[in-house]
Amino acid sequence: GRLLFVNAPFNASELISLALLLPVLVVLHKLASVIQAILLFSALAAWFVYQQLAPYHLTHSAHTFDYLSVMRWVTEGTAIDLEFLLSRVFVFTALMWTLKQLGLRMRSAVIAVVISALTIEIVQLWQMGQSSSLTDPVLALVTGVIMQLASNERNKKARLLKR
Repeated sequence: GRLLFVNAPFNASELISLALLLPVLVVLHKLASVIQAILLFSALAAWFVYQQLAPYHLTHSAHTFDYLSVMRWVTEGTAIDLEFLLSRVFVFTALMWTLKQLGLRMRSAVIAVVISALTIEIVQLWQMGQSSSLTDPVLALVTGVIMQLASNERNKKARLLKR
């Protein structure tokens, strides 16, 4: 998807990762669906936390909090970073979907992901070289609302078809 939508350069490590992922998917396919969802959610959550909090250098005092860092794209007229937005939307959607597969209601999954994103932003206040803002929690909330609306519409159509 990155190559198609963002015109990102081809990265050999991504191809190697994809090749290594295929045997894992075969094994996951043989497991029960609950175990699949638990493993998938654990891997996604660990990857998201690792990606957000690396390099793990905490300071003693918090730095400034930028409320919506995306507003700089509008106010300064800089280009919108589609790779950043699409990657965040993908991760938030995947986390919400796997929580839904684990049996949570969509609203609970959205709340859990938004709170997790906000918690990570708060921790980033004390990290060197990181910026903290409400961008990720707001993006997670917007993604969740869209997923909730799509889910409601799909359920509505299914009820109409049953009649």
